[in-house]
Amino acid sequence: TQDRKSILGHKNQHFYFTSPIHIGQPEADQQQNWTRQLLLALPQSPGIHVSSASFETSLRATLDEDGLDIVFFINILESLDDENLKLFLQLANRIYFIAPSKIHFILFLDHKWDEEAFTQLIRPYSSLFQHVVRAAHRTDAEIEHFIRYRLSIWHHQLSNEAIAHIVKESGGMPLFAKAATRIATQESITTLSEVQQMTHSHKEYINRIRLFWEALTDTQKSILKEVSEGKIPTGLEFNHLLDLGILENLKGDSAIRSQSLARFVHPVSTNLLATIRHAVHVTPAEKEILTRLCSSPEVTISREDIGRILWGEEAEQKFGFFLRALRYGA
Repeated sequence: TQDRKSILGHKNQHFYFTSPIHIGQPEADQQQNWTRQLLLALPQSPGIHVSSASFETSLRATLDEDGLDIVFFINILESLDDENLKLFLQLANRIYFIAPSKIHFILFLDHKWDEEAFTQLIRPYSSLFQHVVRAAHRTDAEIEHFIRYRLSIWHHQLSNEAIAHIVKESGGMPLFAKAATRIATQESITTLSEVQQMTHSHKEYINRIRLFWEALTDTQKSILKEVSEGKIPTGLEFNHLLDLGILENLKGDSAIRSQSLARFVHPVSTNLLATIRHAVHVTPAEKEILTRLCSSPEVTISREDIGRILWGEEAEQKFGFFLRALRYGA
């Protein structure tokens, strides 16, 4: 609200901003369901009878009664597929043209498409996309706030250490933070070690990183590869990546902010992993531990995880035996 007032000044009083309306994959009768959501977001002014039977009538009555422009805040959820997104945009387009100078939409969409595919998708609805802005990368504090907000509305809990790990993995990118938080919620992941393993190997999370990577230009990819190899590129595009927050300056050197993206750009040597995999005098459990250590050198593997790899369900009993042996020399 304060941001709107500072940007719009005295014009702020000419607008009615709805609460966020979340548009996800519908179960049935999507047009009626979406219309009802938009209807409930309208201001309930005295003397106005809002009716789902005639959304247009209710909308016009609201515009005439209050004399305010209506701004619909629409959050397009990741679950909405392209076909249903088109159906919703068709509905929004029809609503917009009821009073183009008085009705506005602010649409928030996840980064799911490359630029060409997105442009193709929204072309028939250009009136709704007069100003397309890619969200800037955020500070670590903003990402932490974003994660905690998502956890609260999804009714899930993570430790402070697990949240801090997601913040570092995200590197200011809400796309990565949201994906990690959503996966943790869906799969009831709670511990730091589980979150670490998820951000390093979960297929859906890796696909989010790949999606971001594929949306970059060839020049940007080349610059990120150079940075990951310890080189210091120069030029306008390099400075642009710094301004976007994808790269950061650390004591004269440059680095990729997101640890997840950094691993994707410069993965551990496949030769080293192949050597471990084909080693003859190493047990399968030892191979698994070595593979996890080498694949993610910055991640701590807990004693419990090592115990489960080595001894399975007997891990607690084995640990108890070794602790007694250390204490009493038994």
